[in-house]
Amino acid sequence: MSTIKSQTEHLTLNADGSGKEIKFQCNGTEVAKIDSTGVDVSGSVTADGLTSEVSGGKFETDSNGFVISTQKLDVATAGGRFIGKSNRGELGHIGIEQTADSTDGGYIRFATASSGSTTPTDRVKIDSAGRVTMPYQPVATGTWGSMISSGFIPTPAAGINVNIGGCLAIDGKFTAPVTGTYWYAFTAMSNNSPAINVALWKNNAYTGASQSGYSHGVQYSRITLFGYLTLAANDYLQVKQSSSEIHSNYGTWNVALVT
Repeated sequence: MSTIKSQTEHLTLNADGSGKEIKFQCNGTEVAKIDSTGVDVSGSVTADGLTSEVSGGKFETDSNGFVISTQKLDVATAGGRFIGKSNRGELGHIGIEQTADSTDGGYIRFATASSGSTTPTDRVKIDSAGRVTMPYQPVATGTWGSMISSGFIPTPAAGINVNIGGCLAIDGKFTAPVTGTYWYAFTAMSNNSPAINVALWKNNAYTGASQSGYSHGVQYSRITLFGYLTLAANDYLQVKQSSSEIHSNYGTWNVALVT
């Protein structure tokens, strides 16, 4: 005989007998059931334009806790859907689809909101052509407007052309906002002298020969540094020159977060 009973800490629903199941119905239609292997959910829920469908899915438990084995999951809105398909021991996929045109061109958006705010800000957008934009990804490029005889190379406000995230300061210091791999590039030309010697510095320390360059030749020598560095949050980069005067034009200092 099937029973429902309450104990001090548990509510027990028991479907007594071999092959018997605990079933859940809405308006006479089965939407979920529990058998000897776990919870089998089939059906859909619609609320405020959101339709969620789960078929053939089971929530199963093992000795380590919950293991979810889902054959089909479909959460759809008027303009797109989140889909998942997998099973234990089988390959599956999870996808996000934009399925209908919208007023802004049909983007897939990833957005966050600051604490206390109800208005999210786009962080990543993918358009219908597959182009990915990250409007807050740290990127900076700047130049200088006067001859530099020695020391760290500044980038005054008038010379900063791009500064997404505000990471490049007027003293030429780029400060990493997050831990990651950063690309850097520096170009310059000496002023009426054949020699030019520049190096990349990290946290006010020389990074070594692999991030330095020296040119000695014609009257106006060119120098270029570029590469990748892994930086921790709040690490900072600067470029320092220690030989002849650097020309006020024909150079840039660039840094960008890559991964």
